[in-house]
Amino acid sequence: MITELFYSYVLSRATNVTKTVPPGGTGGSGIPGYDITTNRQLGATYDSNGNLLTDGFHTYVWDSDNNLTKVDTLPTVYNAFGKEAEWKLPDRTYRQIVDTRIGRMILNGTTATVRAMAALPGGGAHAQTSLSMSLAVDPTFNIDSNGNQTYTAAVTNTGGNGTSNLTVKFVLPPDDIPISPPPSGGCTFASDATAVTATCTGNPLPPGRTSSFVVAVHPTNTSQKSVTASASESGGGSASASVTSDIIEVSITDIEVTLADSPDPALVNLPLTYTIRGLNIQDDTATGVFMTLTLPVGVQFVSAPGCMRVRRLITCRAGDLNPGESATFNVNVIPRVSGWLYASAGTRLATPDPSIANNSAAARTWSTRRSQTPRNASFVSLVMSRIRQHEGHLFSPVRTLTCLRRAAPIA
Repeated sequence: MITELFYSYVLSRATNVTKTVPPGGTGGSGIPGYDITTNRQLGATYDSNGNLLTDGFHTYVWDSDNNLTKVDTLPTVYNAFGKEAEWKLPDRTYRQIVDTRIGRMILNGTTATVRAMAALPGGGAHAQTSLSMSLAVDPTFNIDSNGNQTYTAAVTNTGGNGTSNLTVKFVLPPDDIPISPPPSGGCTFASDATAVTATCTGNPLPPGRTSSFVVAVHPTNTSQKSVTASASESGGGSASASVTSDIIEVSITDIEVTLADSPDPALVNLPLTYTIRGLNIQDDTATGVFMTLTLPVGVQFVSAPGCMRVRRLITCRAGDLNPGESATFNVNVIPRVSGWLYASAGTRLATPDPSIANNSAAARTWSTRRSQTPRNASFVSLVMSRIRQHEGHLFSPVRTLTCLRRAAPIA
């Protein structure tokens, strides 16, 4: 039961008005009849969207969004929330209450005349949203000039209710590389050994309206491929579609990253150089290539020609690399601590790179305050030579070696 200013209304299980109860009373009036199969008012006429056109008392006009705009010759006025429309006659005021739980109905605030409205096709006022979908691929054969394919799913609301929480899911081959951001904006990608999945969310879709969802990918395998898309929304509407295409060639770039350090071991407070190299080992040009190096903790940055630095991150622009071409950058630092120093290098590029395993490299450098070959080693050799030259004279090998043994080590 719902209550209005002057009367209460009893609803059937199909949310149709079956009785009006005056204030303080238990009787009823205004009991319309309904067809049990269509849930529509007997003797009334409806449009293709299920909106009431005539009921034997009045005629009703609706707009493209299924909002009541006129009763007989009188226009309707909606409140600020868009939930109630009313129109006035000299002796009474009519109201149309719009409620997602009970649908549309006309309430006569002074005479208890009640007429149910807009029973939707196939059910009562709580009928499910109905969706249809089409799926297209561009180009329909092979790939475009960038080596990509673009899929467009068009979803149409063919029911009488607006959609809520509309979601479209694409299922693509596992060797496709997602192209994101746009045109795949608004979609999130996930991949495993069986498929690449793109999930896209959309705005509420009014009845009769269509919304498109676009996903771009970069194929890395030549074959016939099949892609499916499915749409769903919280009102129960769903639809799906699929499309196939033939790929006869693919455009692949692959940047192999290497990282070298020199010297190793390194000495504290003396120069250490990292060398980053990116090599295109595939047969297509890699565009927009950048090389990166993350410096270890405990080193002081000195220089990196052709690169820029933000704290510990060094970024070097390599530009475009044709097949077999490489770019090399040197980064100079000074270790300030002893121990292991860990550096890592990587790359990013505008063209898809299907092999991420070789897109990074690491270097581990030992930093010490003492040279692995002591600086007094040559001095020891000199002393031993003099001992041999003057054996039996003023120098005593025992005394000289004793002095050397007691001498403080040279840092």
